[in-house]
Amino acid sequence: MCHHFHNVCCNKEAYVRARVSEVIEQAYFESLARNERCDYCAGRRQVTTLAPGLNAIYCISLQEQPHRTTKAAAQFHALGLCQEALFYRPVRGRDTDRAIWNSHRAVAQDAIAKGFTRILVLEDDVLFTQSRETLVRRITAALRALPSTWWGLYLGHVPIQAYFLRANLLRVRSGCTHAYIANAPLLAWLASTPPKGPEAPMWHWIGQSIDAAMSSLPEMYAIFPMIAVQRYLGESRTGTRLDDHRQLGIFLEVGRYFFIYGVGARFAEAVAILFSPVHWLTLEWARRRVDAVTPRTATDGSA
Repeated sequence: MCHHFHNVCCNKEAYVRARVSEVIEQAYFESLARNERCDYCAGRRQVTTLAPGLNAIYCISLQEQPHRTTKAAAQFHALGLCQEALFYRPVRGRDTDRAIWNSHRAVAQDAIAKGFTRILVLEDDVLFTQSRETLVRRITAALRALPSTWWGLYLGHVPIQAYFLRANLLRVRSGCTHAYIANAPLLAWLASTPPKGPEAPMWHWIGQSIDAAMSSLPEMYAIFPMIAVQRYLGESRTGTRLDDHRQLGIFLEVGRYFFIYGVGARFAEAVAILFSPVHWLTLEWARRRVDAVTPRTATDGSA
C-alpha cells in the first residue's frame, strides 16, 4: 500500500514537472511593435529612462489574452515606455498560482542573464494613474529615499501592513504584483526560488501565489500614494475557471475584485495608513513569525 502510494505521488510530481517544463518552453519574449503614430517610436519625442539605474521594463501577458497585451502596449506608447518595455508571453498554466510565480521567476532569470540589477516588473492589467513626467519625478524621489539594502519597491499594491519611512515612502507587507521595481537582492530571490518552495516565506492569509511570499520578504517598500492600480479587463488576471468562481462564492469574488481593482487598493492603502503606528510596532515581528514557521508549513516546492 505504501509502495503504491509512493509511486502515485512520484508519478504526479513527475507529471507536474513535465507540464511546467512544457509551459515554460512555449513562452517567449517580444518587444513592442513600432507604431508610427507614437511620438516616441517615430522619434518626435525623446525620453530618458523611467528611473535612475533602471535596466529594463518587463510586462507579463498571456498568449491566450492578446487583447490585454494590446491594452498594455497602448498605455506604454502613451507613456513613452515603448522603447524600454519587453513582453514576456507565457501560455496559461493549469495551476494558476504556480504559473504566475514561474512567469515572475522567468523574467528575473532573463534579467540576471543579461546582467541587469534593477528592473520594473509589470502585469498586463496595470494602469498608471500619473503622466510620464510625474511618474519619473515620483519614482526618482522614492528611489533616492530608499535605504541601500532595499529589495523591492511597489508602484502599486494592496497593502496589508504599512508604516512611513519618509513622507513619500512606506515599509510594507502587501499583496499583488502588478507593478514593482526589483533590486538585485529581489531579482536573485525571484530567480532562485521555485514556486511554493520550502524556503519561500508563504503568508497563507494572502494566498498561495508569489505575492504571498513577497509579502514576508525583507526590505520591501512602496511609493506613497501609489501610482499604479489594476484595471478590470473582463476576466480574471490569473485565468480562474468558472468552477473556481463557484467554489469561492459570489461574496468572496465581489470582495476580491473590490480590493484588487482601483478603489479597493486605495481603500486598503488608507486603512493601512490609519493603523500605521500599530504596523510600525508589529510589521517586522509578523514578517519574522511567518519566516520562522515556513519550513514546517510550506507547500510542495516542485517546479
